Amino acid sequence: MSGAGEGAYGQGAPAVTPRLVACYFRTNTNGDPTIWPRLSRVFRHCAVMNLPGWRLEIEELEPWPFKSSRAIPADGHNTQKLEHWARRVSEAHDGDRLLLVDADTVILRDLKDVWLREFDVAFTRRPRGYPYNAGVVFVRVSQLVRAFFEKWTEENRRMLVDRPYHATWQKRYGGLNQAALGMLLETGAAEGLRVMDLECRIWNCEDSTWQDFSSETRILHVKSALRMAVISKVYSEPGLRKLAEFWRTLEAQAKAG
Repeated sequence: MSGAGEGAYGQGAPAVTPRLVACYFRTNTNGDPTIWPRLSRVFRHCAVMNLPGWRLEIEELEPWPFKSSRAIPADGHNTQKLEHWARRVSEAHDGDRLLLVDADTVILRDLKDVWLREFDVAFTRRPRGYPYNAGVVFVRVSQLVRAFFEKWTEENRRMLVDRPYHATWQKRYGGLNQAALGMLLETGAAEGLRVMDLECRIWNCEDSTWQDFSSETRILHVKSALRMAVISKVYSEPGLRKLAEFWRTLEAQAKAG
């Protein structure tokens, strides 16, 4: 696939080279090493293999010393990640196509056909439990999209330090980034944007859809229980052994170059 030429992604329009934007942390805020370099190595390897013609922007960041009202380090990491994404959106040109994605994912197939759909921002929707997993976001950049990401980061910052306020939205949407996102979508802050839902089982296969992993899956999310299965070979749920062994096969391929 080429990033130049006519009609590579649409109906005769000049092609835009899509960009993958991701970040990870080598250490925690206290300096302890994390598993993220290991996860990101597989992530990068699979992105190179399966996203020909994309520009890959995978950055290692130094963690900021955020103070979460819940005293959960992941809240700080997720805040920094979201703000990194928002900076890249704010710096992008109108019409740029970005995939904002967690570095604990694995991209298994080409994603180019997503750009044939009509949307400004696309989020992955779960079939059960909390409605969204915000670890995979596709974006067509515009001023409206930049404004939405600015609101998202502001709301996320507020929830980071205001535990009662966060709890109200966490009950419905989970997490921190997702609670802020849910609040904005529910209260009309995305008005004017074409917001599209993508199926988690295909575009962000995570804990609600691991049992639905198949040849259709484009992105696998190595989080929570699956990450523990990868690290410690503890298989707390049915099917995790198969997925963990699959990931470790990809890790061996990444190491082999």
